[in-house]
Amino acid sequence: MENRTKIHFYINISEHKYIPSFVNMAAKKSSKTAFKKIAMERIDILFKNAEYEFVYNPELSNRYVNIARKIAMRQRIRIPSEYKRKFCRNCNSYAVPGENMSVRIHRGKVIYKCGRCGYIRRFPINKRR
Repeated sequence: MENRTKIHFYINISEHKYIPSFVNMAAKKSSKTAFKKIAMERIDILFKNAEYEFVYNPELSNRYVNIARKIAMRQRIRIPSEYKRKFCRNCNSYAVPGENMSVRIHRGKVIYKCGRCGYIRRFPINKRR
């Protein structure tokens, strides 16, 4: 049998400096907000590209919407309200009224119906006072 020796590592505790946790948290917080800002810029770019590409290649615009949603979910940020009604939540397709989405008004609600999967979304009409 072989004679194996164990190697022990000793750590000198006096060499390690204590860094307060609030210092690390401040650095983490600023980097998180920077990541979220970059993510919002990318989502904005992707939706603009999806709008441009829809005429030429609808499948590519659907892919852009899918990527934008994944970025928003990964960074836990909300998609801006101007973009929320421009895609189907069910099939992630970029929605253009009259092309692949129908818009109806019924009993005080705006009804969006996806032409690809048939998913229906209803939004209340806000009455001005």
